[in-house]
Amino acid sequence: ILLFSSSKDKDWIDMLSKTESYFGDIYVTQYTRNSRAIPVETIRTQWKSISAQAQYFDDPRQAWEKACAQVGIPSD
Repeated sequence: ILLFSSSKDKDWIDMLSKTESYFGDIYVTQYTRNSRAIPVETIRTQWKSISAQAQYFDDPRQAWEKACAQVGIPSD
């Protein structure tokens, strides 16, 4: 499982392109308290044209909980 978010000044498309084949599940979210955060909707719009292998979460806590549930560990 890859839990992913990025900053606007990073080459996030390259990062995802290079790592997606190593993960069965990709959960994309966004920072909530950082002005440099790239919105999850921006990633969704651009990444869907490259790969369909991702689930998107506006709330990073929801992404974390989904990842924890997927591997069977508590999220707290």
